[in-house]
Amino acid sequence: MSSRVETRTLVAVMLVYITRMLGLFMILPVLVLNQDQYAGATPLLIGIALGAYGLAQALFQVPMGRLSDRLGRKKIILGGLVLFALGSLVAAMADHIWVLILGRTLQGAGAISAALLALLSDSSREQNRSKLMAILGVSIGASFGLAMILGPLMSAEYGISSIFWLCILLALAGGLAIWRLTPETAQDSPTFITEPVEQPLVQTELRRLNLGIFSLHTAQMALWLVVPLLLLESYGVAEQDHWLWYLIAVGGGFFTMAPVMQALARRNRFKATLLSGIFAIGLAQLMMSGNLPFALFIGALVVFFWGFNLLEATLPSLVSKWVEEQQRGRAMGWYSACQFAGTFVGGALGGFVYGQFGLQAVFLFALLLVLVWFVVALGTKPLPQLRSFVIAPLAPEQLQALAASSGVLSVRQYPADRETLVRVDMDRVAQETLQQFGLS
Repeated sequence: MSSRVETRTLVAVMLVYITRMLGLFMILPVLVLNQDQYAGATPLLIGIALGAYGLAQALFQVPMGRLSDRLGRKKIILGGLVLFALGSLVAAMADHIWVLILGRTLQGAGAISAALLALLSDSSREQNRSKLMAILGVSIGASFGLAMILGPLMSAEYGISSIFWLCILLALAGGLAIWRLTPETAQDSPTFITEPVEQPLVQTELRRLNLGIFSLHTAQMALWLVVPLLLLESYGVAEQDHWLWYLIAVGGGFFTMAPVMQALARRNRFKATLLSGIFAIGLAQLMMSGNLPFALFIGALVVFFWGFNLLEATLPSLVSKWVEEQQRGRAMGWYSACQFAGTFVGGALGGFVYGQFGLQAVFLFALLLVLVWFVVALGTKPLPQLRSFVIAPLAPEQLQALAASSGVLSVRQYPADRETLVRVDMDRVAQETLQQFGLS
């Protein structure tokens, strides 16, 4: 069961993700159809306009994440939303392709994914984090599906600029959610950090995870280059009916994945979770590279999204477990930068492979990448035995005593929610400490 702090933080982060991603996704199916509205537009520059957002995201995730470690998560998130709104304003008023590219770049410069993930990690227990990340992932998927419907409707009725004006309103809504819903910690709440895990080990594991999210999003973007064409040309599915099969694939993958993820997380089997997800992604690529009957092709998509949802929920949770709170924004910055870099590479390199070798070769390209990832993931080391507990508020002297106890990594008090979040290294904490403060 989620605590009040976890629930409020999840809702705030989820609303920001939905409002930002909805506006960004809505432009994908309509920009190329409206390129004649922009002076100087060419297919290449339209592609740059679409990709400018992702490239700016990849470049700015790390500095924005590091700033969130120093200045606080909420300030950076609100600042990023201001940049996103400013970029949306420039894009809404653009009548030349280079002005549109500038607007899209400014939108991407508001790179707050790292700060949002760090905020959710800061306020959640280790044992609940994968579940919360999965819920966040589902909300993003839902916004994608809604955007595919709303984007064409708004563009046809009100013009493409209406989407960018809506982005400004959505940025304001996201800022209001962060401002009003994010729980506040006590200003004098003590934080005690023990000796960190050996840094070379931490860096090695973080690199594995960064390679993982890069590979995952490279494979996903490459998949979207060819699956719509296969549905239309090979299986005769009308374009207006594609959403139904995507809903079956994404929804089926999530609902069959959730119980497996929960069972593995309860047993701290994170390496098994990783390898299972990677294996599923690779198996799906191998299946789709052949000429499958339609039912098996949809089954392969379900297998892909089973693995994708499992990994999308597990990878950021593992990053947060390997780093201390003061470094979490920076670590999430590199993680998010690799994610957006994978999106860019998957589109660019996948398009090249498709143009040179055909549709099926794209699946084999993704399969090769996933095989490399699987081999690297075999070396994953066990996590420290960390747990988090939610207890009632403590008096100042009790807080000091708890924070100073061996094995207690951090103590965060949320007065308005009447909760205290305690993070503990179970290999180092004394049983007497757990019993004295009701950490169970």
